[in-house]
Amino acid sequence: LPSLFPALDELIKMVPGIDEAIAFGLLVETIRSMNYNTIVFDTAPTGHTLRLLGFPNLFEKAIPKIEELNNRFGGMLGTLGSVSGMTQGSEPMNVTLGRMLKDLQETVKQVTDQFQDPTKTTFVCVCIPEFLSVYETERLVQELSSFKIDVNNIVINQVIDLSAGIPAEALFAARSKVQMKYLKQIDELYAEDFHVVKVPILPEEIRGKDMIMKYSKMIMGETQKSFGLS
Repeated sequence: LPSLFPALDELIKMVPGIDEAIAFGLLVETIRSMNYNTIVFDTAPTGHTLRLLGFPNLFEKAIPKIEELNNRFGGMLGTLGSVSGMTQGSEPMNVTLGRMLKDLQETVKQVTDQFQDPTKTTFVCVCIPEFLSVYETERLVQELSSFKIDVNNIVINQVIDLSAGIPAEALFAARSKVQMKYLKQIDELYAEDFHVVKVPILPEEIRGKDMIMKYSKMIMGETQKSFGLS
């Protein structure tokens, strides 16, 4: 039996993201019974989302290997199931695994068809107007296109719109008030047990060696004058 465990471990490692795919498949089945015109998914951060969206291709490539392992260790799995009582009725464990694989294939196909049908699914990217967010959004758009998923909308949050008629000083004061509320919560939750570092928002992007050096000096409390701050 010990020789079986590496095989099962290999099976799990071969299909990363399988848990998310199964969960999404179950969610799709639940949604089909709901009477809504539109369903909105607030997805995980970019990396997790791409892992989920890339699962169908990964799973398709892993199927032959999974079937090979099931065939190779099928007899052992059947014996293990009989000895431990882990059977589905009178069905041997290896047969059950084979059937589950077929069911999962069908679920993955349904999810893929749902994703790639622009009349049923579209993806809305959300970002903020800063370097890293723009970079991640570009990566996301390219990956979505490679997965043949419709994407035509980008929402940009935290835009400073001077044409909106809100005085800059009033806007800054209002945002500062919002932040103070949560800074107080952070202090109450963590200040006693953690070293909390509060980094102020700066008028320039922190990019390049010179800016990083100035930034580090400010963080260390050596000077704020290098940013024109006092």
